[in-house]
Amino acid sequence: MIHIFSQGPRIQPRGQPLTNWHTIRGVALLSALSTSGLLGYRLFVLSPQYEGPEVDLRGKTVLVTESTARVSRELLHGLAKRGAQLIMAAENVDSCAKARDKLLKATRISPSRIDCRQLNGDSERSVRRFAANLLADYPRLDRVIIQSHSCITGVVAGKRHPTHDGFEHIIGTNYFSTYLLSRLLWSRLSESDDGRLILVADTNAASLAQAQAGRLPDSDQLGLPLHDLNFDDPSTFSPKIAYQRSQWFLTLFADELSRRTAHETMTRVMVVNPVMSLATAPRFSDSGIETPKKGQSLIVDKIINYLARSIKRKVSATTLFCAVADPVVLPPKILTDEQNNRVTAVFQDLRATSQSTVSTQVANCTRSASQYLWKLSEKWTRLDNYPEPLPIPPRLTAASDPGTGEMISENT
Repeated sequence: MIHIFSQGPRIQPRGQPLTNWHTIRGVALLSALSTSGLLGYRLFVLSPQYEGPEVDLRGKTVLVTESTARVSRELLHGLAKRGAQLIMAAENVDSCAKARDKLLKATRISPSRIDCRQLNGDSERSVRRFAANLLADYPRLDRVIIQSHSCITGVVAGKRHPTHDGFEHIIGTNYFSTYLLSRLLWSRLSESDDGRLILVADTNAASLAQAQAGRLPDSDQLGLPLHDLNFDDPSTFSPKIAYQRSQWFLTLFADELSRRTAHETMTRVMVVNPVMSLATAPRFSDSGIETPKKGQSLIVDKIINYLARSIKRKVSATTLFCAVADPVVLPPKILTDEQNNRVTAVFQDLRATSQSTVSTQVANCTRSASQYLWKLSEKWTRLDNYPEPLPIPPRLTAASDPGTGEMISENT
């Protein structure tokens, strides 16, 4: 009789049993995936933040243009958390209201601290109305952050079309609207004991336009392209050149404004390039001195920053730095060389760039261009006869403009 509990044949397990080698390989793979994920987060998602002494923004009024752009989210969030009274300016009021609601939900601050206003950069009338209402409602301005439309949004018109005032659209929305708004608000901003006009522009594009500029006859001075500054001949229009030209004009305007107001006010003029080519932020001591890292952390930072330079991206970290940094961290209000050529400091990667130190060397060759551009812009924006926001000047027409209806002529 066969016992029913007799031992049958042994079942062989499938596969090979786990060994130490399999365990090591699994841990290594998991570590590699975690490291690559963390590195990707540092490079593509997380932007470095300023670490150093800050001014108290509680109760200070801050204006931010292009407030509905994706790049502006971090800037608005940082300003709101620090207690600033925010004025969000945008072309679309509905989009501005939605951005305001999201900001209120994220920061849980009082709704009275965030104001939405409409501002159309392609219309001088809109700019003047905006400035007039702003000056009437706010007795003080401490920060005015004007972001170049095409630089922040990346939107550049493919074909030439004029603004409401006859400017080529790229130059009109990026430069002339900035010039007009800055001039209209400057008096109120300069009343602040720590006022800052922060112009966000593409300084790389500006350098390309400056390199292509011709020199005046028998002079080392760079000249403006007066023969076709506004691209009145559509056949000569190039979106790339128009964009570069608008960014160059912004830097020329910043330099000239700094020169003209150097001894009148403590208000700073600052130019910010929003491109971030670092993944780690510099650290500043309470005295404003940058403290370098040492040892392994320095090596790791160099590797990460090397990778970050190959995937440059636009963020608002440097703009926020310029708005909140204590004056001890910032360079002098104006940079002056031995020829007494004052220029504006340029900021990128959460610090004043090397361009700020070498720009004094080329300031003399752009002095004539910046002076002429100032006078030309003053005339074209009607600030020569209408220096205040109101009354709004009548539109120029071919009948009212002596000579021709074009924006510029040889006699301008």
